[in-house]
Amino acid sequence: MSLPLVRSIYGTALDYYLSKGWFRMGRHIFTTDAIWKDDYYHPAFWIRYNLNQLLWQPKFSKLFKQASIFETQTVPFIYGEHYENLYQQYIASRTFDGSTSLKKFLYDQVEEQNLDIVYYKSLAINIYHNKAIIASGVFDTGSNAIAGIINFYNPAYQKYSLGKLSMLLKLQFAFERGIQFYYPGYIVPTVSHFGYKTFIGTNCIEVWNSKTAEWVAYSQFFSEDE
Repeated sequence: MSLPLVRSIYGTALDYYLSKGWFRMGRHIFTTDAIWKDDYYHPAFWIRYNLNQLLWQPKFSKLFKQASIFETQTVPFIYGEHYENLYQQYIASRTFDGSTSLKKFLYDQVEEQNLDIVYYKSLAINIYHNKAIIASGVFDTGSNAIAGIINFYNPAYQKYSLGKLSMLLKLQFAFERGIQFYYPGYIVPTVSHFGYKTFIGTNCIEVWNSKTAEWVAYSQFFSEDE
């Protein structure tokens, strides 16, 4: 049986792909068990937060309290120069390799003519200070899941942990709407840069076991893997 040709993935279709260990990269959707870094293949593991298992932690309240001086707004994501300029500030301050532009990261290309095609239904949670945008978290929406695609911020506000705050705001968005799963992508235990993805708490993290094609509790998965 051949699969239908599709241009857009959202709603229950996005839920399905995410639930099978697939994830968006640019306009494409893919899966992998390893990444190439520093001349080695490193094992990669897809994770998701099961919000039915979420336990509120004091560190969440602390982040929200220190960010109370900011304003937030959730809007449909439409690429524009204000996002690109913010991304360029962000990537210039990072020590890890990243895409040379937000446009390339999200669309795999830089041509303007294809940006009117909606491949995924994406929202952005924007954070403002004195009316200026200082951070943005882009995520794709399904019916019972969201996929966190990217967070970027003005490095002058680094002390406010705006990347982690963006994750919490995405989590809050999903939780308030009765959405069960939040997919932040994969983690790579041997590469420290990916550690932030477990910030919300391993108690509600499930890991995709590609060998058995099932989601397993974080503690169980890594206990069995040792």
